[in-house]
Amino acid sequence: MNFQNEFFEKSAEKYPNYIAVDDHGKKITYKNLDIYANKIANFLSKLGCSFNDRVCIFTEKNINQYASILGILKSGACWVPLSYLFPKQRLFFLIKDINPKVIITEKKYLNKILKFRNKCKFIILDSNKKFGKNVFSKNYILKEKKTKPRLYNLSSSNLAYIIFTSGSTGKPKGVMVTHENTSQFLSHSKKYFKPKTRLRFAHISELTFDVSIFDIFICWVNAGTIIPFNKKHYRINPFAFFSNNKYINAMFVVPSFFKKLNDIEKFNSKELSKLKHIVLGGEAIPNGLISNWYNSNKSSSVYNVYGTTETAIISHWHKISKKTKDNDNIPVGKSLPNVQVLLLENSKINNKSGEVLVCGPQISPGYWNNLFQTNQYFIPHPEEKKIPQKFYRTGDKLFKDSDGLYYFVGRTDNQVKIRGHRVELEELENCVKNIQGINDATTLAYSRTGKTTDLELFSFIISNSKKVTKNKILNFIEKNLPKYMLPSEVFIRESDFPRTQNGKINKKELIKDILKNIY
Repeated sequence: MNFQNEFFEKSAEKYPNYIAVDDHGKKITYKNLDIYANKIANFLSKLGCSFNDRVCIFTEKNINQYASILGILKSGACWVPLSYLFPKQRLFFLIKDINPKVIITEKKYLNKILKFRNKCKFIILDSNKKFGKNVFSKNYILKEKKTKPRLYNLSSSNLAYIIFTSGSTGKPKGVMVTHENTSQFLSHSKKYFKPKTRLRFAHISELTFDVSIFDIFICWVNAGTIIPFNKKHYRINPFAFFSNNKYINAMFVVPSFFKKLNDIEKFNSKELSKLKHIVLGGEAIPNGLISNWYNSNKSSSVYNVYGTTETAIISHWHKISKKTKDNDNIPVGKSLPNVQVLLLENSKINNKSGEVLVCGPQISPGYWNNLFQTNQYFIPHPEEKKIPQKFYRTGDKLFKDSDGLYYFVGRTDNQVKIRGHRVELEELENCVKNIQGINDATTLAYSRTGKTTDLELFSFIISNSKKVTKNKILNFIEKNLPKYMLPSEVFIRESDFPRTQNGKINKKELIKDILKNIY
C-alpha cells in the first residue's frame, strides 16, 4: 500500500534532477521540492500535527502550494484546500467546521483569516517577517531538518485530504479521502494513462476542485513537470497560458474550457499542437468537439472520464476513438479495477440503466462532521444486506451498453454541473432565503442553447419589499457563495410561483419567464 506522498517520493528518488514544477520560469527539482516538503513536515510535527489532524492550505498555485501538500502528507496530517476565490463567509464556515491545527498561507491572504490566530497556528511561506503569537514565517521552516519524518503506525485508513463540495442542506460537505482511496485511484489511473514522452502537465483547476489531485500526482507519478495556471488574465483568455508556457503536452479540463480554446484560436494553432494528452470530465462533451480536435491533431489522445470527489476523482475511464463523428454519444467508459458498480432503478438493481452506486477501496468513508448525510449517501447493498461494504449513491444516472461501456444520462436529484462544479440548487436557494424581505426562492438550471454544457443558474424570488433588488440579491450571493454559483439572472415577483395540481412549483412555467426576458 502506498501513501499519497510516496507517489512523488518514488519519482524524486529515481529522477532527483528532473523539474517538478515550472512556475513561469521559477523552477524546482524533485530533489529540492522533496527537501522543502520535508522541512515543512518536520515543523508541522513540532507544532503537534499528527494523524488525521487537519492542516489548511490557503495559497495560490505555486511552489509553496505543492510543497505544502507534500509536507502535510509527510507529517501524517490531512490537507484541506481553501481558495482565495471563496467569499469571507464561506471561508469562515469552512475553517470553523474543519477546526484546523495549522493554516499554511501567504502574507497577502493573512488578514482575511487572522481572526482565527487564537484557535490555530499559521505558517507564512513567503515572508521572514515576525508576525507575533501563533504566526510563523518561512525562516522557521528553513531551519528544519531536510530528512523525512519517521511516522510510526500511519495507516492506509488515515485521512489524506478533505475537499468540500456543495451541500443539499445549504452547507458545504467535506468529502473525506483516505490514503487507501487515493492510492487505489493513482495506482490504477497510471495504468490507463501511459504517456510516451515526459509530461509538462497544465495544472488548471483550483486546488479546491478534486481534479487538481489528478493534475498534480499523475504528473509526478510520471516524473513530469507541473505548469500552474495561476494568472488572472488566463481565465479571460486561456489561450495566453499556452502561448506563455512552452511545450505543454497534457491537461485535464472540463469540456467547456476545451471548447473555449477552439472558439478563441481553433485547434490547429502551433501552441495547442503540442498537446498530446487531454483528459475531459465533469460535463457532457459538445457535439463535434472531438472530431474537430482530431482533424487537427491526429497524433494526440483524448480521454473521457467520470467520477466524483467521493470516488477519489475518477471511477470510469474511456479513450475516445479517432473515428468519433460529430453526433456520436461518447461513453464515460468502463469502471476502474476494484470499483464495483450497481445501477438502481425503482429501488431494484438494473443491468442496463439507473442511478449509479459504487463500492470499493477507492470510495470515500463519508463526509466530515456530517453523519446524517454520510448515512444518506453511503448505504448498504440494496439487495444483499449481508455485504459489509457501503455503496456510495452518486445521484447520477448511467446507461450500460452491450459492450459494457457506460454513458452519462442525467441526474436523479437537484444537483447540477456548472462549469464542471457540482452545485446543489438548495444551497443557492437557502442562501437567498436569508435575505431580509424575501418570502420564498427557487432556482432553475437552464441552457439557452439546449446543451447541458451551457447550463446557467436562474433565481426566482418572491418579495413585496421595495428594498429587495437584483443588485442586493447578487451582492449577497457573491459575499456568501463561490462565484460559479452566481445566477445569470434574478427574477423578482410579488405573487406565488406557478404550481402544479399537487402543489409543486411548475418549473415549465418559470422557464417561460426566462425565455420572455432574455430573448
